[in-house]
Amino acid sequence: MKVLLNEDEDATSVRVGDTLKYVDVRNPDDIMTVQITETTTDLASGFVHRGTPLAKTFLGATVGDDVTMHLPGASPRTFRILEISLHDRESTNGDS
Repeated sequence: MKVLLNEDEDATSVRVGDTLKYVDVRNPDDIMTVQITETTTDLASGFVHRGTPLAKTFLGATVGDDVTMHLPGASPRTFRILEISLHDRESTNGDS
C-alpha cells in the first residue's frame, strides 16, 4: 500500500523503501524525487542507497523538514522534503 503525505497530514519519517519529493532550498522550482533503497544507487533512475550521504540526510526526516547534507570539501546543501510515498514497511521494519 502507498500513502502520500503532505504538510496537512500526520508526519511520518522517511525510512528505507520510501520515495520522497524534495527541493534544494536554493532552487525551489526544481523538484527532485528519489527512492531510498537497500541495494543500489542510480541517481539518474531515482534510486539512492541508504548508506549514501544523501540518503542519510533524509532518513528520519518528515514532510516539511529542512535537512542539511554536509560533505567534506563542499558547501552544505539544504533540502526541504515536500512529500513522502510510503512503501510496504513490513519488509524493511527489521532493518531500521
